[in-house]
Amino acid sequence: MGHTTLDYRERPAEAQSASGLTVVLLHGFGADADDLFPLAEVFDAPRRHRWIFPNAPYPITMFGPRSRAWFPRAQAEIEAAATGAYFQKLRRLDPDTLRTSGDEVATFCGDLGFAPERTVLGGFSQGSIVAIEAALHNRLRPAALVVLSGALIAEERWRGEMPPAVAQIPVLQTHGSLDEILPYSEGAALAELFKQSGAELRFHRFEGGHTIPSGITELLPPVLDSVIS
Repeated sequence: MGHTTLDYRERPAEAQSASGLTVVLLHGFGADADDLFPLAEVFDAPRRHRWIFPNAPYPITMFGPRSRAWFPRAQAEIEAAATGAYFQKLRRLDPDTLRTSGDEVATFCGDLGFAPERTVLGGFSQGSIVAIEAALHNRLRPAALVVLSGALIAEERWRGEMPPAVAQIPVLQTHGSLDEILPYSEGAALAELFKQSGAELRFHRFEGGHTIPSGITELLPPVLDSVIS
């Protein structure tokens, strides 16, 4: 696995090539790397790219023996997160463990030698929030960001850090209009901040809840192709 503080699952490329990318996708709260791992085959059956699925470092047990979290990392807060209470008023929330998670992901990418200009970084739900944090707080400027059912957090700080970090970066963002976990309004607020910050945003609203839309199979490949070209 190399020297890194995070363990992970990998779906390697069939053969190393100049056009191949590294795609790093972070799972959501209460899941693990296995949750998103099947997406590699869905999006990249020819195995043109290297796909990396890190495990969040903090184990939790209430959703099963393999469930994990990027943040928070205190038992009382974990219990509140399990009920959804912790994630209310996200825009005012800026926990130290959010920044810690961003540091860990950036360190992880550096330890494994990922070239930022050939790396697509993203995730689902909490994982997408941490992916953004890694790109902002650590100035890890990826080739593109993929934000699946994410939301605006740490609004005051992110408004200052996002413009220099994401200007002219392609961002694919999806959000369900019926999302009961991270409301659509919070995803829309994040999309607006991306646009104000100069990101090349492709925002996809779909009729559904807190999930990855079926249309993602048509949305993500063009983003990867745009990075290659």
